Amino acid sequence: MDFELEPEQRRLVELAASFAADAASALPRDPTGFAGKACATLGAQGLFATRTTIDAALVVTALSRASAALGSIFAAVWLFLDALRRHGGSSDALAVIANGVEAGTATGAVAWPSARKDEAAFLVATGPNGAAILSGVTAAAPLVPVATHAVLTAENGENAVFACIDLASPGVTKAAAAPLLGVEELPRGVLELRRVAVPKEHLLLTGPAALAAARALSQTKNVLAAATATGVAGRALERALAHARADGKLSQSTEFIVSDLATGYDAAWLATARAAWLRDQGADATAESAGARLLAARTATELCDGALRVCGEAGYGDDLRRAYLDARHLELYDGAEAAQIDVIAKEMLGEP
Repeated sequence: MDFELEPEQRRLVELAASFAADAASALPRDPTGFAGKACATLGAQGLFATRTTIDAALVVTALSRASAALGSIFAAVWLFLDALRRHGGSSDALAVIANGVEAGTATGAVAWPSARKDEAAFLVATGPNGAAILSGVTAAAPLVPVATHAVLTAENGENAVFACIDLASPGVTKAAAAPLLGVEELPRGVLELRRVAVPKEHLLLTGPAALAAARALSQTKNVLAAATATGVAGRALERALAHARADGKLSQSTEFIVSDLATGYDAAWLATARAAWLRDQGADATAESAGARLLAARTATELCDGALRVCGEAGYGDDLRRAYLDARHLELYDGAEAAQIDVIAKEMLGEP
């Protein structure tokens, strides 16, 4: 791995940072308006055209330094595009969808079947002309309320599909998810599918290949979640360093805290970059992506707490308060710590 950024990577980071700085005052505050405008502007600036996981992680980290919601929005759309680019093949219909989402004129999301026992499991049946008929409920996912299309994996016994669904199709119902602890401007929602017909040209993969693609996509999802948390950690570190420099001579205890914060940030970013690099090499990064997400989320919370200790009363402003809530959100929801620990342990112990 080469950690020296290439000129194009530096340009991407600078473009993302510039957009994020301007977005603080330019974007609407309500989640739907925020996400819609953010997707359109990110697409217009060409950021969704990023092709590699490591470049996407760089953009997510830069955006998340200003707003975890912006980083999460970019990550959700890029994850959708990554699925279509890898598995869309020669389908003209999917190419049109991908081009629209990349340009910011449409919005894509990635949804996963709900794991709740009180919700119906997905049913997959075969329809006419090779179509798949899907019924079921997804877990809450980013961007669903504003998305025009969604990538979804559905499994029912031996039947499994990895599909791109038009969310204007008959039988598709969107429901907003309850607000969570942080990342307040990120709209989240649930999809309910009732005998939704997905045409053959929108089926990315079927059978065991569909499940393998979904597992690989979950690795990329973890990498980008780690990048989001790393960006939040970077925001806290910048705030702590700015306060420490302005305060003049530091006590030894404050120097210890700042040193720990900087070291933690570097570790989180290096773990994220390695997992992203492995994905780009086509290697299995199950443990590495889960480990990066686990470390980065923990680090973000620790750095926000440390920044508050460095800044004292001056730190209890809106910026660090939001950063801390965003860090805890990333640690608790959409892939909680216990889930990442379970994945890592199974990989290390060779358990199925």
